[in-house]
Amino acid sequence: MAEKLFTNGKRQESIPFYQLVIESEKDSHGDRFVMSQYRLFRAVQGGGDSEKKWKAVIRFHPYRKRLPENYQLDALLQLANACFTLHNWKEVERYADELRELATVIYNEEVQRWENDGVGGILETERHLVVFMDRASC
Repeated sequence: MAEKLFTNGKRQESIPFYQLVIESEKDSHGDRFVMSQYRLFRAVQGGGDSEKKWKAVIRFHPYRKRLPENYQLDALLQLANACFTLHNWKEVERYADELRELATVIYNEEVQRWENDGVGGILETERHLVVFMDRASC
C-alpha cells in the first residue's frame, strides 16, 4: 500500500504505512526495511517543516549506503538538497563528496562495460547519470 501511494504521488499519505513497515520489520538490513527508510525520508522532504526534514535526514543517514547503487545516487542527491535548504553546508559537502565518488565509480563501470561488451548497463535512476556527475562536481 505504501509503495502504491508513493508512486501515485501521494507521498504524505504513504508516511504512516512506511512507518508501520519500519516498526514491524525484524531485519534492519533487509531490502524492505531500507527501502521504507528511503521512501519515508523522501516523503517527509515534500513538506515545509524544517525540523521534520532535518529529523528525516538524521533518521535516514545510516541506511543510505545499504540501498542499491541506483537508489543511492538519488538518495545522496536528495540528502544534499535537503541539507542545502536547511543551510547545513558541512552536510551538503559530505553528501556531494559521496555522490561524486559513487557517480564516478558507476560511470567508470559503465565505460568499462561499453568497451568490453559494446553495450552499457541500464541504470534505472530518477535522473540520467550525467546529472549526478554534474551535480556532484559543483
